[in-house]
Amino acid sequence: MEPITIISSAILSQLQTSAVVNAIVSSFIGSRSDELLCKGTKHLFNKIKNNVEEPANHDIQKAVRKAYLCATHVTTDEVKNDTDLKEIKSYLKKELSKLKKPNIRFPKTELDSKFEQLLNPKGNSVDEQLPTIKLSLKEMLFEELRLMKLRVPLELKNKIMNGWNEGNKHYDWYELMCAFATEDFKSNERIRAVIQTDYLSILTQQSNDINIKIDDVVSHLEAIEAAYKPILVKVETIISIVENTNEKVNQIDKKVDDLVEALKQKTGGKKNIPFNTEGLKASSNYNKIKTKLEALYLDEENLRIEIEDYKLEVKEANSNNLERKKRLLNNAEQNRLEVNKQRIDTEKELEIFVSDVLNLAKLLNSEELINNNELSTIKALFKQGKYHEVNELLNEDKLYKELESINTEKHELSQKFLVKAQTTVIEKKENWFNLAYKYYQEAINLEETANNLFEFAYFLGIHRKISNAIFYYNKCLSLRRKLAVENPNAFLADVAMTLNNLAILQSDNKDFQNAEKNYREALDILRKLAKENPKHFDLDYAETLINFSIFYLKNIPNKEKSLQYVNKAINHIAPYIKTIFWAQQLQSTADKIITHWENN
Repeated sequence: MEPITIISSAILSQLQTSAVVNAIVSSFIGSRSDELLCKGTKHLFNKIKNNVEEPANHDIQKAVRKAYLCATHVTTDEVKNDTDLKEIKSYLKKELSKLKKPNIRFPKTELDSKFEQLLNPKGNSVDEQLPTIKLSLKEMLFEELRLMKLRVPLELKNKIMNGWNEGNKHYDWYELMCAFATEDFKSNERIRAVIQTDYLSILTQQSNDINIKIDDVVSHLEAIEAAYKPILVKVETIISIVENTNEKVNQIDKKVDDLVEALKQKTGGKKNIPFNTEGLKASSNYNKIKTKLEALYLDEENLRIEIEDYKLEVKEANSNNLERKKRLLNNAEQNRLEVNKQRIDTEKELEIFVSDVLNLAKLLNSEELINNNELSTIKALFKQGKYHEVNELLNEDKLYKELESINTEKHELSQKFLVKAQTTVIEKKENWFNLAYKYYQEAINLEETANNLFEFAYFLGIHRKISNAIFYYNKCLSLRRKLAVENPNAFLADVAMTLNNLAILQSDNKDFQNAEKNYREALDILRKLAKENPKHFDLDYAETLINFSIFYLKNIPNKEKSLQYVNKAINHIAPYIKTIFWAQQLQSTADKIITHWENN
């Protein structure tokens, strides 16, 4: 299920939508009492407020919100040389991007009550009341930016309040907003029906000599749109930035699905973990990372456009401002490099998070775990993506009380500490690494099983505690060898996976002799397993072949051996390249190895 998106701006509520329609319609009944107008506006306001789930109400709110944001962004472009505008523009684009999401909520907030007085008649004519309505809309904008802790430069405030001139033409923020709203009011049948039925018809009922149709309103808006045509073009760049950003954001969920499938393929003979990504995508952890990525994608798009503009300005610059334009271009390029690095780091953070969640899924579905009521609750919470609640359920004080109790079953408590360690890794709260380390140690102290040792070694290896990881992988390997002698079908794949992971770390630790030996043994095992069951083990075999090829590329450079192993890997990847994402990842790595040797 798609998560709900809350519009962070307080003003996009039922009230602002009603006020905009109010201002547009007021031009048709200017000399009449504002009581008539307020009755229609109140009816529309209550209709939207009391039926927030109706698609038509969402449509009209989104249309007004989009027009409001676009008009404000275009106005910021008329302000020159103010650093605060960068943050305001970024905020406006982020809010625009939210409107593309399917599940949006427009919450009633403190600003609504502040401006709800607009709905009450003042005993004036509509003509006299119209400036107050427009002023309130502008004040709503300033309040929103203030609540977002964004400073509004004086020049921007003046242009919003009073408009600005370009040549012989005067532009007005409110009219610009109407111009942007025109297309939606013209083409969206649900919006047209809401305005006609829940506003204009009410006016007709209240006064027999008024008969305004939605087409009259649209014609009025089209006249404004025509007058503002030259400036409307400026928003195309803004919309393209937002659309490019949204396209990248929409791909995140798909990438996560692919990544999960790839990681499930890599679980060393445990490929059928019952896990879907719904809970993961619903988790606060995931959505926090996703929001961070969305902001970075938007920053990258903004900087891309900014750099293109600066390059043009450098070409057109004269001797007086050339150096300044070059500095601005250089700063923008440096900023883009920094944002690019942050984006890559955050994408890696997402990959690690997904891997950590899948690792816990593997543990929760392990046959070693004792089934009881507490475990059932933990599994249910995990399935919903409530990782924090799992961590809280396995309260540290409670676990250590159980540790002191002579009645507690050691295997069960060991597994609880293991789950606690892995949820701590997922949560990554303060001092998370040391806490997780402690919980892993407790699990092993209670029960030194091959699985417990492997999980601890994997944790240490991922976080670059290489010597300790090698120590625990070796202990795990010793136990898994014994298990494989008793039951080779069940445990030989685990031996191979342990050897592969151990060899990678030994290579990093410059213990090349043992790394080479362990790679060869892992390959001997996997070659036999892949021959017996290719669908299950071909890609495991290919991955270890690629790792060995990299060993002969980075650690003991040997072009002939490196190419020999990578080409063998490609043969085992080929049958799965179109259907399995992990195979595509392995092929990409193989291509990089071949390219390296072609260039060296």
